[in-house]
Amino acid sequence: MNVTLTASENCLQAVYQNNGLLSVDSEHNVLRGVVVLQVGNLNEPDDRPLTIDSVTLDQVLSIASRDPKGIRARWEHPTLDSDRLSSFLGRWRNFRKTSDGLTLLADLHISKTVMNSNGRGKWVLGMAEEDPSAIGVSMAPNLNKEEMQRDLNDQGLYPVRVNSLSAFDIVDEPAATRGGLFGDSTPFSVADATDYFSRQGKNPEEAPMPDKNEANAAIEELQGRVDGMASSINEIKAMLSKQQPTEEEVELAKKQELSKLERERSIELFSLAENAGFEDYQARAEKWINSDLSVEQVKSMLPAMMSASNPLSKDAGAPADDPDASIKAEYQSQLSIYQAAGVSEEDFVASMKATAAQSEI
Repeated sequence: MNVTLTASENCLQAVYQNNGLLSVDSEHNVLRGVVVLQVGNLNEPDDRPLTIDSVTLDQVLSIASRDPKGIRARWEHPTLDSDRLSSFLGRWRNFRKTSDGLTLLADLHISKTVMNSNGRGKWVLGMAEEDPSAIGVSMAPNLNKEEMQRDLNDQGLYPVRVNSLSAFDIVDEPAATRGGLFGDSTPFSVADATDYFSRQGKNPEEAPMPDKNEANAAIEELQGRVDGMASSINEIKAMLSKQQPTEEEVELAKKQELSKLERERSIELFSLAENAGFEDYQARAEKWINSDLSVEQVKSMLPAMMSASNPLSKDAGAPADDPDASIKAEYQSQLSIYQAAGVSEEDFVASMKATAAQSEI
């Protein structure tokens, strides 16, 4: 593990990390370098099957950069019962990615009207200085569900794909960022540090630099500490790899695997119901899930259910001598499964007779 900083970068990094004016500009009511979106799965306990990848960041960056006014900033996600007008805070501008490409940053420009009215602007600025890790940012997008269905990944998660952006909201528990307003490990950006010097009326090239020998000595000391930490981490990993998992760890792994399988089953059942063209596909899928039907069971019953939902496939009625006794007997043999799927005996008989008629043509 190697970390190398030039003397100029070392000086800029010190300013970036230690001078609060770079992040919180109370004079102009601006928060700079706020983390608005990060690559990764949603934070617990949010169990929606969604994930953020590099394509998500590129889409959001492209859309956000088109609006010269900036993207709206709001106080929490508005609800039907809330005062939507008073939720407005200001505008997000200057969207950019960090050097590692895993985090999207933006600057929050709080509205002057907000600063002079309900006090929420001052509260946000105050929290940004006092305890920025206690709050964060949550995106409110208009999703491209068709593209998300197409890009379903190997973990059964849907990568977020965006058609447009409604807002980025200040919340207490964001789903797709970590570490609060400014993140817990946001990479150093020379561009942000240069911006700091410019706003202070200074030329970055004329910034006071440490003595070259002192700077190099400090860098070597830092390099040694980092290398030592890496060595210790490798030793700990090697020691942990030799240890047998505890019963609690084994049980937890089993629960996680079952949770993953259940989530995959739910996703596939919803997909089957929707692709089959049922108008009530959501209600049907939920009924299948709650009845513990497997994907294979539903697939085997789909032809009968699809035929039953089409009134053109139903018979006008059975003759008096009941020639459908064998079909009804088959239905009764799997009664609980068909009833759980919402297929009546009449629908089942009609479907089987329609299928038989087609095979005779």
